Amino acid sequence: MNVRVNRTTIEIPEEANVRVAVMAYALRRSVSKARVRLMRVYDVTGRELDLEEPLSDGDILKCVM
Repeated sequence: MNVRVNRTTIEIPEEANVRVAVMAYALRRSVSKARVRLMRVYDVTGRELDLEEPLSDGDILKCVM
């Protein structure tokens, strides 16, 4: 499935959660582990997401520090 993280489309497995999407984004964009640990993840409505929350195809995430 495809999700968008900070305007970057990431392909992840169907059963993936927010953590998998953020890590895939970090690897693709060469974001350091230290920066990933500081990130907070929000959905399009501005609701903060738990890292274990499941995702659906087409979800849009925003990671901020």
